[in-house]
Amino acid sequence: MGVPKFYRWISERYPCLSSLVKEDGIPEFDNFYLDMNGIIHHCSHPNDADVNFRISEEEIFKSVFSYINVLFSFIRPKKVLFLAIDGCAPRAKMNQQRGRRFRTAKDAKEQELQARREGKKLAEEARFDSNVITPGTDFMERLDNFLQYSIAKKISTDPSWQKVEVHYSSHLVPGEGEHKILDYIRFIRSQPNYDPYTRHCLYGLDADLIMLGLSVHEPFISLLREEVKFGKSSEAAETNPEKITFHLLHLSLMRGYLDHEFESLRDTLPFQYDFEKIIDDWILMGFLVGNDFIPHLPGLHINKSAFEDIYDAYKRVLPTLKGYLNEGGYLQLDRFQAFLSELERNDLDKVEDEMDDLSWMEKKGGAELGAALMCDPDLWDAAGKDDFKFEKMPEDGDSDEEDTNAILQQKLFAHKEKYYKEKLRLVEVNDETLADLACEYVRAIQWNLHYYYHGVPSWSWYYPYHYAPYISDLKNFGTLDGTFEMAVPFKPFEQLLAVLPARSKSCLPTSFHSLFNSSSPIYDFYPEDFATDMNGKANDWEAVVLIPFIEENRLLVCVKERSTHLTPAELNRNRVGPGLVFRFSQQPSPHPYAPPSRSLPPIHPCRATIMHYDYKFHCLKRESIKKGPFLTGEMYSPGFPTLGFVEHTGELKRGGVQIFTRRSEGKSMVLKIATDPEANYLREAEDMLGGDVYVNWPNHTKARAEWATDGLMKSSIANKDFHRLNQTPEIVTTAMSAAEISIHEQLVKDIESRLKTRKGIEPGKIEVLLYVSLRVGDHYNIKKDGRAFLEPIFSDEVVPFPMQLVTRDSEHEAAKPPKRIFVDALFPVGSQVFLMAHPFYGHQGRVELHNHRQGVVQLVINYPTEPNLETVMRQERGISAQYEPAFKAAKVLNMSPPIVSRLTGTVFARINGDSEDKVNIGLSLKATKANTEMRGYTKRVEQDNNPGEFTWLYSNRVLDILYDYRKRFPELFEFLLDSGCQDPFMENIYPRRGAAKLQEIKAFLATLPTAKQNQQTCGAEFLDDYILEAIQTGVHAASQRRPGTLRTVVIPRLLYKWTEETDKVAPDPTVTWEVYDRVVNVREGSVIPVGLRGTVIGIAKAELLSSRDSLTVLYDKAFSVGDHMTKSFETPAYALLNLSHGQRKQWEMQQKHGQKFFLHAEPVRTG
Repeated sequence: MGVPKFYRWISERYPCLSSLVKEDGIPEFDNFYLDMNGIIHHCSHPNDADVNFRISEEEIFKSVFSYINVLFSFIRPKKVLFLAIDGCAPRAKMNQQRGRRFRTAKDAKEQELQARREGKKLAEEARFDSNVITPGTDFMERLDNFLQYSIAKKISTDPSWQKVEVHYSSHLVPGEGEHKILDYIRFIRSQPNYDPYTRHCLYGLDADLIMLGLSVHEPFISLLREEVKFGKSSEAAETNPEKITFHLLHLSLMRGYLDHEFESLRDTLPFQYDFEKIIDDWILMGFLVGNDFIPHLPGLHINKSAFEDIYDAYKRVLPTLKGYLNEGGYLQLDRFQAFLSELERNDLDKVEDEMDDLSWMEKKGGAELGAALMCDPDLWDAAGKDDFKFEKMPEDGDSDEEDTNAILQQKLFAHKEKYYKEKLRLVEVNDETLADLACEYVRAIQWNLHYYYHGVPSWSWYYPYHYAPYISDLKNFGTLDGTFEMAVPFKPFEQLLAVLPARSKSCLPTSFHSLFNSSSPIYDFYPEDFATDMNGKANDWEAVVLIPFIEENRLLVCVKERSTHLTPAELNRNRVGPGLVFRFSQQPSPHPYAPPSRSLPPIHPCRATIMHYDYKFHCLKRESIKKGPFLTGEMYSPGFPTLGFVEHTGELKRGGVQIFTRRSEGKSMVLKIATDPEANYLREAEDMLGGDVYVNWPNHTKARAEWATDGLMKSSIANKDFHRLNQTPEIVTTAMSAAEISIHEQLVKDIESRLKTRKGIEPGKIEVLLYVSLRVGDHYNIKKDGRAFLEPIFSDEVVPFPMQLVTRDSEHEAAKPPKRIFVDALFPVGSQVFLMAHPFYGHQGRVELHNHRQGVVQLVINYPTEPNLETVMRQERGISAQYEPAFKAAKVLNMSPPIVSRLTGTVFARINGDSEDKVNIGLSLKATKANTEMRGYTKRVEQDNNPGEFTWLYSNRVLDILYDYRKRFPELFEFLLDSGCQDPFMENIYPRRGAAKLQEIKAFLATLPTAKQNQQTCGAEFLDDYILEAIQTGVHAASQRRPGTLRTVVIPRLLYKWTEETDKVAPDPTVTWEVYDRVVNVREGSVIPVGLRGTVIGIAKAELLSSRDSLTVLYDKAFSVGDHMTKSFETPAYALLNLSHGQRKQWEMQQKHGQKFFLHAEPVRTG
């Protein structure tokens, strides 16, 4: 199944399905599963378009684990991290793998030949062959060793990794990564102690994860994946996950949408409507558009209404049957036959459409144009040009329905006969051969169902054709034998020989290289040249690769003959390995963990224990698998959206919903909210004021109701402190002013528009807006008796929501009760905490003891010397960069202002008019639409004499770059001046040298200091690079002084310690931020060490400065981020305590009260 096409289709069909991931909006997950092959490919060859791109193996390995670590810190699972790499696949998958690897090798070869024809010089170092990402290669063995080492190291050194079990299923464990994950999920949910509220997150790029996730009928499963980019791009893929946009696709919403999709069946079935079985049938229907194991049925293409046609047929036929098509992974043959008979109308309809087109073209352009249409293979379906000769169509008035149908059937038969003979290489096309073909295809459907619901049903079975039969020929399979021989998985070298082309033979031991030679008994398995067939598809990667299927017996004989020559190291690569479980142990191993290479240090002490298990351990017998849902009804778990709790209907319509920055062209499931014209929504809102509610449906964000308005009257709470005083809220109503009424009316219009175009929600008439404070997280409220209660914190900002989309807190069934603990558990003896009291605000200390009688905690505090940055600040104010508007910059450079404006943004160049690929030759220093600028180079400011209008300013650095750019490529600048800054065709500027000049410009742009610098939101405040050096000098000087150690006692509420429950909540809600502020990281589990101090060097502009701000901090010491060390790091404000803010507050307190409320401390003697 085409991943981008399917993902786009379901996103347009179901608009609320996926959401942009923000770190502070990720729900809690118990288990996090990573389908690793996407990460490995992403990090090893991110720029296949560049034939000279090179990357070292060490960089790949570090980048892969960095990706894992960032995703881990992003999701922060509570129980299990499961890493699954593709092992040896079933034969059914190998055919697809074989085609993909042959095409990859062929494309790489053609790409290099094209580069040589264009005169490009190729790098001498060998290019990375992505085919090495296959079980059994030495590359995968080294990656395997590195990953095991890295997991053991993280568990030994990182507290956040010590809290989870890390399951690692390597390339030596047979099975595809995502299916090994599903084996594990089926295994744990079939255990007697399974928690039905377990929250799962699956990461992967495969669209099949949606179907696999739905197959287990769990209520709380979400899919994490990178943002899908549509359209061609020659740019290298971003490999730093911190710079990648991620989306969460919640299957809880997918379930709700599917319920609407098929809700018309509720009252039409002669048997009980079971939505879980509807989902099972939906999974089955998805197989018909093709996947990695079976080709799509002819004429069924995702972007050509395939799913709509399938759904319509299903809705028509199901009420005529005695049950569902897919009963828990078992295909009901008679019902499936009836469904296909209904769907086969498609075959005839498509031929009828083609004949209508032919008739229309003949009338418009004569018989010759009609014949041309007939003979154009691109306008017909998969069989291409058809040699069948039509008799002359009857004249209007002489034809009848029988004649038309006969011609249609005749045309369809001739078309299919050609298809089967040319595509499937059938010698005879008769009832017997078509019945055999139908049985093979339906067996493939049953194999897929077993694979999705029970695990691998057979390692040796595969569908033996490149193409599927026509729907109308899927008949006479009622006596099909649905059993499969399990067999055994291939060993790694056997799979490598089965899937690799000759160009990649170096992935195998030299003992096997001769099998790729012309004298080899299986030389026919490895064609150097081969055809591909688009088969109705639009993209090259979707083409059918026409290479022969391997013959297993012949292959295995050759492998056996040569296996006696393998070395012990090679034999170790060619085995079935165990799965591994890493756990943290308080008792370290007596022996260091040996590193996989000399460049890495041993792990000592190693606190990771490793358990081995057989690869079949999680593979249950079918009768032992617990199927179906464990929970029923409307369910809620914080962070998991649901279409429940708000009365609404679903309607398919072309509503112009905007998906991925453009309007949807297809139908979307629009959610129409039920409103009651008799309801008094203002009175209902008044009843909610002061209480907890849920807003932002269907995401169900918890909030506190503050005030409400119907556009004329405003209802609010008079006694604001009623919570603290344990009172009942007193509601007061006041009339709104004319200005307030105008603002309300416009706000209602904006909310209606946003709901319709972005979410596909029609809210009905919005009569009342409820203004709420959104919940930003939880904190511990520590009482005097030593008890600590986990309570919600709400934002100071109020946001309006339509009353019909608001639900009460009591309507949601919370999964877990509120938490209560005692302070000695919250701050255990020996733990590291941070003080929130003066004069030691932000200082780190160790808990020595709890004095329960006095209600205090005794600490030992670290007291390091802080740098004095006043001199640096004064210096920076005197030499800040000077900025000029475009007309002044252009005057200095003696060029036109439009050129300055265009070239500092984006200018797309092509080699010539026939070239599809375009390259940005602009400097990318600003983006008006995205509202981003580049620190030290551009600024977007509001015009003094024209409020609301903005202009761009440019620093002297920009002038220097533009001067150098024009000096190197004067012809380009002349063209831009003459053409009015149009996007250029390089051949028009540099005849016969366009491609070479374009490469030369790209190389020049890559050398600029701005090439690796990211743009930032306009208005952000950042310090220039030369200031950072002065800060580091001051920090280094302060670090030379020996830190002090003090002992003090403090009441528990003046202590802070990060916990998972209070994550993403600012330690001090009163904090303010300024550049040069000194800070300390208090958040565990991130790449930044706890207790590491730093200086704020950048603040993103925000309407409200809150705990959600992201700051750029220059830390005092470098730390590891994946494959490199860094000091500068973008850090969320809620991860920091602001030492400078504490000093400002301390000064204010000292002015008012002296040192009356300061803590007293005594030095701790050492030695």
